[in-house]
Amino acid sequence: PPITSAVLRSGAYQILFMDKVPNSAAVNEAVKIIKKSKEKGNAPLVNAVLRKLCDETVKSQISNNENPSVKFSVKEWIYNCLCCDYSKEKAEQFLENSLSSPPVYIRINHLKENAKDTFALELSNIGAKLCSTECEDVCLVSGLKGAEGLKSYQDGLFYVQDISSRLAVKALNAKSGERVLDCCAAPGGKSFSIALDMQNKGEIVSCDIHSHRVSLIEKGAKRLGLDIIKPTVCDGLKFNEDLGLFDKVICDAPCSGIGV
Repeated sequence: PPITSAVLRSGAYQILFMDKVPNSAAVNEAVKIIKKSKEKGNAPLVNAVLRKLCDETVKSQISNNENPSVKFSVKEWIYNCLCCDYSKEKAEQFLENSLSSPPVYIRINHLKENAKDTFALELSNIGAKLCSTECEDVCLVSGLKGAEGLKSYQDGLFYVQDISSRLAVKALNAKSGERVLDCCAAPGGKSFSIALDMQNKGEIVSCDIHSHRVSLIEKGAKRLGLDIIKPTVCDGLKFNEDLGLFDKVICDAPCSGIGV
C-alpha cells in the first residue's frame, strides 16, 4: 500500500544513509506515522522491517551488494546498455559519479560593475570561495549550499551554468549585433551566456514549448539585466515563418539524462 511503502522507504533511507538520525528514532517515528494513517494495521510490519535493517549484518549485505541495480540504483537495462556502449569500466565510473553531488559552476555577469569582486566578498563572508577553472569565464564555487538567497544572486551578478553548457555556447561564437535563435531555451542558461558573449547587443529569440518554462527565461533575463533576450512560446518541431532569419541557431534538445 502507498503510505506503507513511503514510510518504509523514508525510514530505510534514514537508517542506511543518514548519520544524524539514531536508528531507534527512525524506527519509532516511522511507526508513529503509520499508526496515524489509514494503513495503521501495517504498523507491526513497518516496525519489524525497519528493526531488521538496523542489523549491521543486513547493512553490510546491502552496501556490499554487487548487483548493479542495487549498487548504482539504476535499472539493469540501462546498466547493460552503458556497458555495451562504453565498456563495463567506463559505465561503472559514469554511474558512480552520477550518485555524487555535482559541483556548482557559475558565470559572472561582466556587464555589472565589480560583479566578481562583490560576489567573491559575499562568499568569503559565509565561508565559501570562488575558484578558477579550465574554462576562463566559468568559476567553481566551493562551500555554497544555496545560491538564490545571496544578495549577489538577487542583484544579477552571476548565474549558475555548468562548464559543458558554457562550452556549447562558446562553440556558437555569437557576436555583438547578431540575431540568434535558441530553440529549446528554458530555463535560459545558454541564452544568458550568449547575451553576455554579444555584450547585450543584438537579439536572441529564446523559445520553449511551455509558457511556464518561458516565464523562467523572462525572470532570469530581467534579474541579469539582459534586454536582448526575447522569450517566446514556440514548438521547435514546427516551422514558424514569423520568426524570420537568424545568423546562428543553437538547439539543446531535451534528452533522456543518460547521454541520448
